[in-house]
Amino acid sequence: MKSMPFFALLVFLVSTAGCSTVIQKAGEVIDGSAFTEKKTAVYRTGGKKQRREATPAPGSGSGAGIRVETVSRKDGEDRIAIRIAALPTLRLLGSAPDAEGNFSLTVLEFLCPNLSGWNEFSRELSGTGVFRAGEEAVLRLDGEAELLDITAGKIRRDAARISGDQAASALRNRQERIQALTEWMKARPDQDGGPFASQEEFEKHWQPVLFPEMVRAKLRPPEWTAEGAVWVRGEGIRWNAAYTETLFPEELRPARDSGTLFRDWEEAAAWVYLEYEWDHIMEALMHEIRLVKIK
Repeated sequence: MKSMPFFALLVFLVSTAGCSTVIQKAGEVIDGSAFTEKKTAVYRTGGKKQRREATPAPGSGSGAGIRVETVSRKDGEDRIAIRIAALPTLRLLGSAPDAEGNFSLTVLEFLCPNLSGWNEFSRELSGTGVFRAGEEAVLRLDGEAELLDITAGKIRRDAARISGDQAASALRNRQERIQALTEWMKARPDQDGGPFASQEEFEKHWQPVLFPEMVRAKLRPPEWTAEGAVWVRGEGIRWNAAYTETLFPEELRPARDSGTLFRDWEEAAAWVYLEYEWDHIMEALMHEIRLVKIK
């Protein structure tokens, strides 16, 4: 992918509004937020009458990109929540803006659903920004927000539910693996770290590279070869360890050959997408974004 100007950095922030709404509502029920707080106002880019392209340009998506909600919790705390359509179960939470519109980002909340359950966590977030609102609003971060530790989380795998310290520890371990993976992905010579417009586009590009054993032969990357393959089994799948050694850095090889990396992908591809695109999210939010009140 080639380098892109600022307006193109926003392309991945866009997705179809209908799908986002369904996932967002489901996420609110699962994580309990629907019962602990009330939205007092909602703003988004484009407003109520936002026009959709019949055939969006490649990588551009459609629908609302940025959404800001002001919420009042049952415990009396007021705050704002920044949402991004391409990651509908992500919330960047901040303090209620002061009289000048200044606020502090405090928490990242993310719900990552999969076919057998979900990963849900809260992560400390440190940053500041401005949100000035009336019938229209302006949002801008003062700089890149810093992601800190996962403080709490829950995991569901089929009938099993994990919470408390056990879940937080497992989620932190997964975060370390995902971070190492995405750092390698962005550093590959054929990548410049440019944004993907959607998780679907992201997965379509990366799954054949990460797991060529799981795709059709014609989709496999040039580095793949069955000659000299050394097959190992992990998570019930035979992995080409020779391909692993050829392509992956040493610190990622055990995770791929054991199937752990594939489990991370199956259970948390949206999380990998979030980690990969985090710098683009921040860069986009550091520019002034105009929103319209819709509620």
